[in-house]
Amino acid sequence: MKKILIPTDFSENAKHAADFGVLLANKIQADIVLVYAYLAPDGTEPYVPANISLKGLYMDKVKAEEERIFKALDIGLSVSHRFVWDYPAEGIAYIAKKYGADLIVMGTKGASKMKGVFFGTNTARLIDLTSVPVLVVPEGTKPELPENLLLAVESEFLSERVSEDIEKWKSLLGSKVNALRISTQLSPAMVGEPLQIRKSRNNEVWDEFSEVYFENITEGLLEYSKGKRKTWLGIIHRERGFFKHVLKRSLAKKVSYECEVPLLVFSKKLK
Repeated sequence: MKKILIPTDFSENAKHAADFGVLLANKIQADIVLVYAYLAPDGTEPYVPANISLKGLYMDKVKAEEERIFKALDIGLSVSHRFVWDYPAEGIAYIAKKYGADLIVMGTKGASKMKGVFFGTNTARLIDLTSVPVLVVPEGTKPELPENLLLAVESEFLSERVSEDIEKWKSLLGSKVNALRISTQLSPAMVGEPLQIRKSRNNEVWDEFSEVYFENITEGLLEYSKGKRKTWLGIIHRERGFFKHVLKRSLAKKVSYECEVPLLVFSKKLK
């Protein structure tokens, strides 16, 4: 049975992300695991507590969310919960690995709403820590399955490991995969002109490959995906490479703050 991990901080934004998780669980027939991570002192090793006093403070909230999700799940699917004593991103990554999660679904707020909001920063941190695909759900997006996965790529060639992940989710979601490469090699005459698209041959992973010329990779991805209905943006996260060199920090993390459509992050790390 597949397993979807849904972190919660009991906010409305977290519940909104959970609604996406439920939609996916019903589509791919997966069980759901809710996880709440305590903020631990430095040096504390992560573990799943059996009986600690702090756990009781949040049990009612967890049970209420568990019941809400269970009512929306197909018959035969289950929802459970786990507590972990650790920093949120570290604790979530630990639980995902320990329980063999196939996907993590997590909410975030946009960059203009980030001040004082801890959940969004945890989402970006989690992307760095886990090898499990992460679905980042922006606030206010309509819970619906994608008809298209707009996959940001550096070239027309993918590693075998990443290709397998993308093919798996393409099949599970029943969506098309449209690969998109943002090129910053603009001639002066093209600056300010409409986006230029080059389409090339299909391959086994995607249905279409396009190249879009834009001055900035992140702005190009955000602009190209803006306003597209039933579209998720896919990013292949890596610790080093062209994207990080250009942006001076991870593309996946930067886009996770600002994207207006759901963002599905595939990790290049080995599980």
